[in-house]
Amino acid sequence: MSIRENVVSALVKEIISLGSISSGEQNIDDKLLEQMLKDMDIAQALQLMTQTVTSKEWKIETDVPEYVEVAENIQRRLNNLNISKLLENILRAEIYKKSIFEIIYDKDNTGNTVIKDLILLPNKYIKYDKDSGWVVKTRDSEITIAGEPSRFLVCVNEERLDNLQGSTDLLPLVPVFTAKERLESKLNAIIDKYGDIITVFAYEPSAETDPPEVVKARQKDVEAQAKDLKAAKGKDVLAVPSAGEKSLDDFIKFIKLDDLKPEIYQELLNEKAKSVQRYLLGSTLVVGVDGNSGNRALGEVHKEQQNYKIESKVKKIRDWIQKLIEIDAQLYGYDSGNFYFKFVEEIDETETLELEDKRTKTISEKVNYIVKISESGYAFTKTKIAEILGVKEADLIEVEKESSNLEFSKPKKKLNINKINKKRELIEKNQARFDKFIDNNFKKWQKNVLKAIREKIEKANDISDLYDLEFDYDNTLEDMLLMSMLQGFDNAVMIDNEIVEFSNTRTATRNAALDNFLKKYPALYNDIENEMEYARQKYFWIKKVTDVNVTEKIFKQMSNTLENGGTFKEWKKDVDNILSQSGLTLNEGYLKTVFRTNMNHAYNAGIYMKMDKYKERYPYYQYCGTLDGREQEHTRELNGKIFKIGTLEADKYFPPNGFNCRCYTVSLTADEVNPDEVVGNGDINQDVGSFAGNIGNDEYIATLEKNYKQKVDTFADKYDIPDFVLTKPLKKDGNSSIIDTIKTVKEANNYAEKVLGVKADYTSIDVRCANEWNRGLAAMKNKYPEVAEQIKFVGSMQKRNELLKAELKNYAKNNKLAKGTKELLDYVLGKLNIKNNRTAESFHVTRLGNNPDENEIIKIVNKYAGISLNSNYYNNYDNVIAERKRQVTNGWKPVGCDTMKSIFDHEFGHQIDKLLGISKSKDVKEYFETNKTVISKNLSKYATVKVEEFIAEAWSEYKNNPKPREISRKVGKFIERSWKEWQKKNL
Repeated sequence: MSIRENVVSALVKEIISLGSISSGEQNIDDKLLEQMLKDMDIAQALQLMTQTVTSKEWKIETDVPEYVEVAENIQRRLNNLNISKLLENILRAEIYKKSIFEIIYDKDNTGNTVIKDLILLPNKYIKYDKDSGWVVKTRDSEITIAGEPSRFLVCVNEERLDNLQGSTDLLPLVPVFTAKERLESKLNAIIDKYGDIITVFAYEPSAETDPPEVVKARQKDVEAQAKDLKAAKGKDVLAVPSAGEKSLDDFIKFIKLDDLKPEIYQELLNEKAKSVQRYLLGSTLVVGVDGNSGNRALGEVHKEQQNYKIESKVKKIRDWIQKLIEIDAQLYGYDSGNFYFKFVEEIDETETLELEDKRTKTISEKVNYIVKISESGYAFTKTKIAEILGVKEADLIEVEKESSNLEFSKPKKKLNINKINKKRELIEKNQARFDKFIDNNFKKWQKNVLKAIREKIEKANDISDLYDLEFDYDNTLEDMLLMSMLQGFDNAVMIDNEIVEFSNTRTATRNAALDNFLKKYPALYNDIENEMEYARQKYFWIKKVTDVNVTEKIFKQMSNTLENGGTFKEWKKDVDNILSQSGLTLNEGYLKTVFRTNMNHAYNAGIYMKMDKYKERYPYYQYCGTLDGREQEHTRELNGKIFKIGTLEADKYFPPNGFNCRCYTVSLTADEVNPDEVVGNGDINQDVGSFAGNIGNDEYIATLEKNYKQKVDTFADKYDIPDFVLTKPLKKDGNSSIIDTIKTVKEANNYAEKVLGVKADYTSIDVRCANEWNRGLAAMKNKYPEVAEQIKFVGSMQKRNELLKAELKNYAKNNKLAKGTKELLDYVLGKLNIKNNRTAESFHVTRLGNNPDENEIIKIVNKYAGISLNSNYYNNYDNVIAERKRQVTNGWKPVGCDTMKSIFDHEFGHQIDKLLGISKSKDVKEYFETNKTVISKNLSKYATVKVEEFIAEAWSEYKNNPKPREISRKVGKFIERSWKEWQKKNL
């Protein structure tokens, strides 16, 4: 190498070393990792290795002959797993350090438990605890993975005792990658060391045959010379080897660093490529002396090293997923040690396509050869032509060749009507069979949807429980969409080949359909992966649109009941009637339209995919409509029109073009079509709405999403639903609720007013306190609705007083008040002063009297009856809870009453007491007066202040202490009995 090349090489090594990671450091930050994954060389290498591994076939193997049948049974149970996708997700561990899956179980046809699926958990929810190990953290819970070994599959890359959290395979690439990405900053470090003009000292290296002492002496001599040069210059000197006799000028050179930047950058690119090969592909670049790829022997070494890397990945995966056999062994009672996963080679589909292309090209060349011989005045025998083409002589059929006169223009091509009609018959026959396929599967899907709606209505405590616009039914339709797409593709291929049998993708399960399909079309593996993801996204939005429409139908039916004086509880009693009146049980109602339209959409998407794949052979399609008097306007205009595949017009009008659309297409070759008859831009101007260009593209997904959001907005406006409920829907399970999504006081006010039906203003109160207050009121409205009806306002005492004062003063200003009424007004205003020690306060509804003027004052006050909080105290949730815990500890408050809920229950206890008159009971008063010492010790000190507080404190402990003590239990039971008696008398 020249001195300049040696300088570049030496500088590149230094630049790379500046980005090295210390031996103890095993982390790459997320930002750098994402940058590396966007690098083309790295991304392609990872994709190549992933595809190589995931393309392998797998089987359950045993080395014990008598266990072969058991191995086959294991394989049968695990066959429903998408192993290719699982392997792809497992290999993510090599990049992101870990892949952790939740194992999903199900019952098979015989009722036995089997592993149904493995769901990859997002890494953002997974943390490592030095004591507990891997932990799954959600908003409300924390699951220690080691505590549930049968629930999770853990794959940690390069896991060791000194590295339990694993490491990424991209770690060795960091130095060379950062050197390239951050070159300018690295060059600044080089300038600091050598200067912007580098002094290069070229030395003659020792010969390979020199003895060690000569080599050592030569090295010391070079170091001494470099040291002298450094002392003279004041900067480091770069020493590089250079063989041959040279003058002094040749041995000392001055090179400007800026001049080397292009070469340094290019060399860094080369080093990065070498590192990618070495660390990701398991080999070094093999380059021959001519700069081209190396000889066959070196190439074999390269391949052997790559195979070793692949096998090491396979071994790693096999060790990880052995756990699936161990779990299956626990379920079915056999020794898992006798069985293991075995991965075998699969024919490379790229190679298959290449072979097909070469074969087609070869045949084309042979045909051209035969034609040229014919044009030269000679001809081959039929036998010879068959021999040249490599086909059977019987397969060659003689046809009449039309004579042509070059002096005249070519005659216009005419459609072969008979051929098209024959295809149409087959298509309509297949469509009829597909319609039966739809009917056979609709009932099952409808049953699941109705079951989910029923369960949700039955569990609903009030209208707000239906606000999340979501029903919990399985993803059967997603599977059916994919299967329909496969059928559409397969049927379209067979129609063009004039095969009359219906697609054999008509199977019971999605996996079986995929297996059958990929056996017929192995080259479409990657396309199917994309279609599976597309089906998932499409189903996601289809379900959302369906759920909001179903909810609207239910609300419409419910509104009829409420408008006629009924209650929510009365309405939900007859779910069968709800479902029937909403039109959801009809065999040809809304749900059938959803199911049929989307199944046909998927079926036609398969046909579209087939057309796109084979458009060189069949570049056109003819639009065919069913003209029986029930067709739409666009069907009549589009029927018979010919479109060129790939054009905007062809995509825009590809069926379906409406709900329950029955249109279809017929593929045509170029020889069958007159170009003058092909639809061009502007020839047709039919509006097919959202169905335009709706087959198999991202725009359709965007259309579904837009449609959903519009429906949600319309629904929310119509039924006055809070915006935050719809923008942040939360699936309810256990203790979770819509309240958990509320993050602002404005949203808390909105919830109280629109969901709970009370006036609210939580200004200056911690939103967490407001949420717990709303949660408590929601629970009490469900259990004690008549008591909750007495609550007209919730929020801060300060805001309540401000609003009430303004309203009272405004009334006084606009009305002439009698003396008695003015005295009442002054009394009320005087009561609004907040005492320093008052943290919460109940306002009770006051009955109207005989004085109309005073009644107006009472009506205004009653609008603010309820429970209010002192914002000076409740402005910090953490401080409130800390203070409550202190009060419970010193006995001022009851056991278990250190939460916001307990505070609400105390105040609600006053509301119940007011309605039922518990504290006015002679027995209660007598017990309170004679047992204050016992009450102080066994309930709370605050309970001894007065009898009303005694009732509220007892009720609070009864509702919050998991094991309420004797006093609170007796009072709580007494209140519940009194409540039931009150209901019997008054309802």
